Amino acid sequence: MNKSVLLWLIFVSIASFGQKQKKVLIDSKNVIIETAIKELDQAMQAPEGSLYIFTTENNIKGIYKFDISVHEKGKVAAVFCQDRDGGT
Repeated sequence: MNKSVLLWLIFVSIASFGQKQKKVLIDSKNVIIETAIKELDQAMQAPEGSLYIFTTENNIKGIYKFDISVHEKGKVAAVFCQDRDGGT
């Protein structure tokens, strides 16, 4: 009896640990947009943001408006520049 209870507890513990390791899937369009905005803002932060470094190294200036299509699993499918103000 004790061995079966112990095995059951181990099984439940392993199963719950496996569930905690899974990535959280985002279903809401608004949450996806908010998450993308946060990621882009972080990438533009000086001095270590990847987009900040790219724009600095390539002397990119101005204000740009992009249309970014995000498909399943957060993969960027397309990026289109919709508008540019004073950009180089």
